[in-house]
Amino acid sequence: MNFLRGAMILTLAGTAVKIIGSINRILLSRLLGGEGIGLYQMAYPVYLLFTAIASAGIPIAVSILVGEKIAMGAKGELCSLRKILLKVLLVAGVCLALLVAGSAGWLVETEFISDERAYYGILAVTPAIFLSLLLGGMRGYFQGFQMMTPTAISQITEQFFRVTFMLAAAYLLLPYGLEYAAAGAAGGAGVGAVFGIIVLLLFYKKVDDENYGKNILIKQSDPIKRFLTLAVPISLSNLTIPLTAVLDMFLVPHCLLKAGYSGVETTTMFGYLAGMAQPLVLLAIIPVTAIVFSMVPTLANLRGKSDVAGALHTVNSALKWVLMITVPAGIGMSALGGQLSELLYAAPMATDAMVHTGPAIFLLGLLQISSAVLQGAGKVNIPLYNLTAGMVVKIVFVMFYANNIVECAWGTNLHYAVTVILNLVVLFFYGYRFQLWLWLRIICSALIMGIGLLFIHGFLAEILGYNVATVASLLMATVLYGLLLWLMRSVRWDEIKQLRLKEK
Repeated sequence: MNFLRGAMILTLAGTAVKIIGSINRILLSRLLGGEGIGLYQMAYPVYLLFTAIASAGIPIAVSILVGEKIAMGAKGELCSLRKILLKVLLVAGVCLALLVAGSAGWLVETEFISDERAYYGILAVTPAIFLSLLLGGMRGYFQGFQMMTPTAISQITEQFFRVTFMLAAAYLLLPYGLEYAAAGAAGGAGVGAVFGIIVLLLFYKKVDDENYGKNILIKQSDPIKRFLTLAVPISLSNLTIPLTAVLDMFLVPHCLLKAGYSGVETTTMFGYLAGMAQPLVLLAIIPVTAIVFSMVPTLANLRGKSDVAGALHTVNSALKWVLMITVPAGIGMSALGGQLSELLYAAPMATDAMVHTGPAIFLLGLLQISSAVLQGAGKVNIPLYNLTAGMVVKIVFVMFYANNIVECAWGTNLHYAVTVILNLVVLFFYGYRFQLWLWLRIICSALIMGIGLLFIHGFLAEILGYNVATVASLLMATVLYGLLLWLMRSVRWDEIKQLRLKEK
């Protein structure tokens, strides 16, 4: 199970990045409040949309190209390939950044973005869009050598400087108005990307010294065409999170305004949903993202060998770990949504958004892993079609049936659920058979844990106090869940040992 080892390495790096980001979100929420976070969140999805392309399709495509050269023994061509790809990414990055900057005014004038104050935030993120493409390509280059250390260190460095600048800029600009403070926070993404690129540049000499030399040259007719053929479909199939954020940026404020809420109330509630609840969803699915990135090439390799049994075993193993992680996380967030909003954000009014966003954790986890299975099986376009169908359902539901923040949250849950169902139906059609009895045991363990969590928190709150009881009850519920998994034989010790960081 090499993909589990790779997933564990990526999870540790991703966890460190998300912890820093979560601390930042908590501090930024306390500094700017719901309205300020709402303004920031109206600009941030624009950046998130393009960085998703840089962090999904581009690294994978570059790593495949580099891996092909290494497999052919043509390491001597890597320097030339690197220069060609960097030129392509430079041109693409400049074009995208100019497009976003030029469209900022239009997005506000057409009321695609409901609050005109978000204009400054959109301008502030444009440098990061350009830099993120370069960063993604450089990380993919190292991953082609199966080197995860450069990527991990650059991710942590990027996040550290991003957060430091965000908080400093927001604090210094706050006296001039919320719109400028939110824009200053958005500008931190570009600063972080600069430092991430600097870290990767420091690693290049080592790679060049170890891998370049007298190697055979195998001419590839059109590396640019090959790169685009790989990058475009993979990128489009991995835009679930940013597209959801962009849809929410447009749908939720307009839905709430139509329902009769004021502009300030709308921006504040949008901040609760998009700026406080949804980041916890992204935090919970860090391991899922790591499993996805590690599993896709494994499945592609097994497919090339026509190893059907191996592919099915890999799929079932990945689905099992995803369920064991995301189901209890979703139940826990729904059970203690109010307590978490008070503990993390000092914003009890965000309770509804937190509670009803909980199901998105396991639905998004299943969506990502099922889409990855289809990609690894060579069906790279099907996840995009299913994702589009889910989005259509969400748009219709929110525009015509949603009247408050709870119903808007369930619009996202519905979107994920429809996509997951379609993905699983397609997988079943192509011959994948799932361990439904095992899934049921995992779900039962998580439900029992959720009930226990409520009782434990209610008991401890009278003894330890509200916030301390929240932390303590979550820790105790985690132990209870692990014990239930063991008693129900949902996980074995030999499976846990597969998560080691070093191979035998």
